Amino acid sequence: MNRKISLFLLAACFVLTAQQSFSQQAYYWADGQKAVLTQNPQAIALHFFAGAMPENLEQLAQVNGVNEVEIHPAHGRAILHLNESYSGAPDAFAASLNLPAGILRSAAFGYTHASGTDMWLTHEVVLQLPEGTSLSNYSDLLQSHGARYSRTRFNTIVLDVDQPEQALALANAIQERGGVQWATPDFYAPIQRTIDPNYGEQFQMNNTGQVVDGYSSLNNIDINAPEAWAISTGSSSIVVAVIDDGTEAHEDLQTAGGASRVLSGFTPATGGNGAPISSSAHGESCSGIIAASHNEIGVRGVAPNVYLMTINIFYGGETTQDLADAFTYAKNNGADVISNSWGYYSSCGLNYSNLTSAINDASSTGRSGLGCVVVFAAGNSYGTCVDYPAKLASVMAVGAVTNLGTRSTYSNRGTDLDVVAPSNAAPGQAGAGVRTTDRMGFAGYGSGNYTPSFGGTSAACPAVAGVAALILSVDPSSTSAEVRTLITSTASDMGTAGFDNEFGHGRVNAGAALAGLSPSVCTTPPTGLNASIGATGVTISWNSLAADGAVSYVLSGRKAGVGAYQSLPAVSEPATSKFVAEAKLRAGFSYNYKVQATCTGGVVGPESAVGTFTWPGLRVDGGMATALHPNPAYDQATLVFQADGSPATVRIIDLTGRTLNTMTDQHTEGPAAFYLDVTGLQTGMYLVELTQANGRQTLPLSITH
Repeated sequence: MNRKISLFLLAACFVLTAQQSFSQQAYYWADGQKAVLTQNPQAIALHFFAGAMPENLEQLAQVNGVNEVEIHPAHGRAILHLNESYSGAPDAFAASLNLPAGILRSAAFGYTHASGTDMWLTHEVVLQLPEGTSLSNYSDLLQSHGARYSRTRFNTIVLDVDQPEQALALANAIQERGGVQWATPDFYAPIQRTIDPNYGEQFQMNNTGQVVDGYSSLNNIDINAPEAWAISTGSSSIVVAVIDDGTEAHEDLQTAGGASRVLSGFTPATGGNGAPISSSAHGESCSGIIAASHNEIGVRGVAPNVYLMTINIFYGGETTQDLADAFTYAKNNGADVISNSWGYYSSCGLNYSNLTSAINDASSTGRSGLGCVVVFAAGNSYGTCVDYPAKLASVMAVGAVTNLGTRSTYSNRGTDLDVVAPSNAAPGQAGAGVRTTDRMGFAGYGSGNYTPSFGGTSAACPAVAGVAALILSVDPSSTSAEVRTLITSTASDMGTAGFDNEFGHGRVNAGAALAGLSPSVCTTPPTGLNASIGATGVTISWNSLAADGAVSYVLSGRKAGVGAYQSLPAVSEPATSKFVAEAKLRAGFSYNYKVQATCTGGVVGPESAVGTFTWPGLRVDGGMATALHPNPAYDQATLVFQADGSPATVRIIDLTGRTLNTMTDQHTEGPAAFYLDVTGLQTGMYLVELTQANGRQTLPLSITH
């Protein structure tokens, strides 16, 4: 199998099965279920202290007993794959490597999931708490397992432990005590890529029976792209996140004016901008199928006017939380569709709570509550079930068919398959390869700017992501569930009539999907948003949409950039404003708000643009001049203020709005102070709110230990 085929056929990684005579069983919690693990003494993870990872670790492959070395520099980790099971302790094997003293933090065996997926513990546990719950509820468990708070990112708390095995024990202990949304070790487990002059050969867009790669195509085995383009070629307001190995600027991914349609994105492992690294071209090819320009050069994409957000999850050694962060970043940064031509190889029984939670959250709460449309390749493991995460009910799982109308034999099938799309054939099977973009020059699969031999469910998935982008271009008010239903209900049936495990609901049909979107009332979003701040609250107003059929409006709001929008009771035409009382607002906070109309027949219109206002931190004319020092504070901070003689209350609040500490005292009128003990608070940013009879004031406080 050559390099290109290995990429888009999920480049079969070997599965290392621990010998049962040496095995130890363990478990972790995933989506409310116990997942059984068997210790794998044939693979050892070495974790190095920060900045101490040697540069020549690949030489360990020459050490007796070591077959292969995976190096993950972004995580300070190396995985040693051994020729045979090691009967001693992993620390003993590490000692035999004669590494420099003081650089190795831990050595630990891997584990194998019942599905055959290999994984390794790290030094981190990740968890999410319900709103209003404190990590202090688990302080005894953290202490008994030698754990420390590390950081919070994307509302996920990260804990650090001294040894990887403690991560498994601590995560299970927290989960089993209850009161958390989920808690899990942050495993590393390898994921796999499911791998216009040329338009005449793009059988997946328009199959006319043309001969491609020596194979005569079967007429109309395509996605009916030209029929869809007669309705829409996509909107520049739609963003498709391509979670893969990175996408970069390309001559065929530009606007008519020559500007790149590839947006800077995210590399979870490093905090980078999502750009590809050397020898990575898979994401570039997926991106071309989604969005290549119709410009008389190269190839044509399904939605040539949309923008692409690049997210690189193949920097090396990504953990399950890195992958979860990729989805949260895409959701938080405006992705409408999320395309995923990757998965865990042969993994239909696999599940990780943190990753599943992030995918489900993007699908349900992205796009201001309408949900991101998440599309996954079904996998290329020749399986009778769909790989994880494609098997999740919140996503679309896409299989592959050839240009001859047969199922590509590598393409996974089963009850979780949603639709199929044209792609290449399996080795030894008749069928042509997919034409798409390649990284320009010598950085990609070949020396040119395009590749003629892309394929796998990797190529099928972005075709469906492109169709989803076209649907949202025509009807941006559609929910993710509505888009999925429209795609499955309009698919061209293949195989047994109706749904079947070989082809799902059938071959995606872009033309039929767009034709199924009928215009109606409520096509215009509310405009003219205005926030008027008064003495006791704020009045939000907007322009009437009565002429467009509006009968009522719903105002939704949230703290700026934090959490889901909360809706207030509807107001009916002719009212076009809503008063929000001071009691619902917090001093010094900014708020986002938006308005949506409901029209005749119950049709819900598109949302307005997002407005923002700030509720004042000080509601009186001067009086409370304050100072907070030191700031940052280590163990104590002093709040100096001008007392008005009334009882004064100080609250310490975290950035989610939870009150962590409250103090009340009465000072005589004049200069006064509160002394704040912050030794019990985690490192981070907080707000200090002072309230007296003459008003309130809020100040930021940074705490460092």
